[in-house]
Amino acid sequence: MRLLTRSRYAVRAILDLAMNQDGRPIFIREIAEREGLSERYLENLFLQLKRAGILESSKGRGGGFRLARSPGSITLLEIVEAVEGKISLVECVADQSSCDKVSICAPHEVWKELAENVRDFLRQYTLEDLILLQKQKLEKVADY
Repeated sequence: MRLLTRSRYAVRAILDLAMNQDGRPIFIREIAEREGLSERYLENLFLQLKRAGILESSKGRGGGFRLARSPGSITLLEIVEAVEGKISLVECVADQSSCDKVSICAPHEVWKELAENVRDFLRQYTLEDLILLQKQKLEKVADY
């Protein structure tokens, strides 16, 4: 299993936003510069995150993006599924009608359980957990 680039970038960008917003909206341009990511690509990701209720935006002077909820209430699973769709690993788990052998296929049950385990794992981690982990990593770098 491999997460798409959009998931990795979405997590990096939303973590950057969470760590730098200080109560104010952040422009995508700022995040793109800090993270070395394409502004256009981030716009697309942030629109998906906004539709999922993870981010909110405002226009005009003082506008930009901010978290729609507290970091402790936003899971890594929500972020990933907002930009990739539901994690299913194989087509028959996402759409049982894609295979006429689902009802007699033993591996299907394994793929289904594996997908749920991945979803459960990602559900355990919140944006707040990532913020704390990032701060720890930055402290270690500063100590060297």
